[in-house]
Amino acid sequence: MVHVLKKATKNHKGLLVFTHKEWGYFSGNKLTKRLKRENRLPKGLVNELRQPFSDTLKNLSKQYLIGVHFGFYYPHQFNSQIASFVMSRESNLPNIAAHIKRLEFNSRDFVPVIFSRQDTPKKWDIMTVARDVKFKKFPQLFAATKKMLRQRPETKFLFVVPSQRGVKWGVERGLVKEFYGLFSREEQKNITFLYLHPDLEWGLSQADLAWLYNQSRVFTLFSSKEGESRVISEALCCGLPVVVYDKLLGGSKDLLDEETSVFFPEYDQAHEAWLTALKRFPAGLKTQPEMITREDYSIDRMASAISDLYAQLDLPFDGQLDGTADLDRHLPAHHYDVPWRLDTSAPTADILSKKQFQVFLDTL
Repeated sequence: MVHVLKKATKNHKGLLVFTHKEWGYFSGNKLTKRLKRENRLPKGLVNELRQPFSDTLKNLSKQYLIGVHFGFYYPHQFNSQIASFVMSRESNLPNIAAHIKRLEFNSRDFVPVIFSRQDTPKKWDIMTVARDVKFKKFPQLFAATKKMLRQRPETKFLFVVPSQRGVKWGVERGLVKEFYGLFSREEQKNITFLYLHPDLEWGLSQADLAWLYNQSRVFTLFSSKEGESRVISEALCCGLPVVVYDKLLGGSKDLLDEETSVFFPEYDQAHEAWLTALKRFPAGLKTQPEMITREDYSIDRMASAISDLYAQLDLPFDGQLDGTADLDRHLPAHHYDVPWRLDTSAPTADILSKKQFQVFLDTL
């Protein structure tokens, strides 16, 4: 979803930020090929949109600085004659053309204040929040859970799994079948498995999710690759130590060190990392990572970085930003209350049609 960070005025250029998905749909490079494969985009749709998108952006760039927010790990070079900047750290987007500037901010840097520490009893020892997709490594997570229950039978687990729209849902879904086939009735008593219906979109309010974090002792994620993970930031803001794969690709490990996390070198050793985390952090984190990654601390830092960006481009900047609310949702197109989200059944507010693009232009 394109996001207006700053409206253009007579004397100052504005700021527009597109998602990597939107950019990839129209750019005709490796990013497009990957997104076409993963999202099954019709070739005709991409070809239909590429030229009007490119022509319009050239005109918009006279009034706006154009940026791209990268929500996933992309090791290939990003180059564009229209984009002035990217929103991504080097660990997540290591190769950008020399003329493109980098704002080292991402959706994960704007965690809402609702994700704060609460003085509540702990119900679960280990929790995860992860979509039911291959790179989240649920088979390895389930195997580690089995090992943990053998070694520490009293361990309580919470799995929060937002489902994907457009996929088969219910008891026949592979992950659900695997869960009930792998864990005995006795083991299931120690596992709370929240598999959320796709029609519920995210399925839980942010307040509900913050409560679940605060009811847990340790957060874990088994992904082999991530962008700049928002759920890791949310967990840290709620005071949870984080356990992840040591070879995790992308920007998700940037916030993690010995004071906030434990890494496991191989998946079959993950349960040992959980045991270490429970022992090392009996009362949660002693540090305050929320001062780095929560919106009440980060928006001012971003404004300063944007001021530097304008200075590097020798452009005036009046210090005013317009779209700083809910950046954790707006930047990755997970905020659906926008007029160009014409298909309310779509799990995104990305611009994927000429009609959507025109509605967006009419709002500027």
